[in-house]
Amino acid sequence: MALLVCVLGAVVNPAPAYACSCARSSLRRDLDRSDVVFFGSVQAAETVRRPRPEHVEVTFEVSRVYKGSAYAEQVVTTPAEGECGLNAAPGAQLVVFATQQIQGERGTAGLITSLCNGNLPTSSPPSLLGNGYAPLTGSSQDVDRAVRVDESLTKALTVGGIILAGVVALGAIGVALLWRRRPTA
Repeated sequence: MALLVCVLGAVVNPAPAYACSCARSSLRRDLDRSDVVFFGSVQAAETVRRPRPEHVEVTFEVSRVYKGSAYAEQVVTTPAEGECGLNAAPGAQLVVFATQQIQGERGTAGLITSLCNGNLPTSSPPSLLGNGYAPLTGSSQDVDRAVRVDESLTKALTVGGIILAGVVALGAIGVALLWRRRPTA
């Protein structure tokens, strides 16, 4: 019987099982552990397959901020659904508890959350959060784009500067060689 189970286990390729279990904590603790807390409604959710691991970028329209800084349109990264990711449909209202993390090869700071952060689906934020304040104007994606442009411009100027320095150095060497070879009278 054990042999049959082993053979079937080797032949049948079961789908990976995902389990998400989070120790529930208090609202106060979730607030203390988070870098940014805001109330907003989901505008869109897009699954991003690259770079690994797969994740979802959720765009929120932010109404109030209770801790840290969030933009009026804020993108928050969450793991894929089977890996404790936030699963919210467009139009859903939530209090989001997020942390700032360095993301991607560019090393830009972004907000990350998961089911274990204590996010609350609600149309009325808890009074413990206070009155909050207005979000920053604009979109977090605009800031990310500006950072990418700035990085590209910095690289281009650095390469250009190195090339210019090389040309100037070669010119100086050429002038020095011509100066030395000049016949003296």
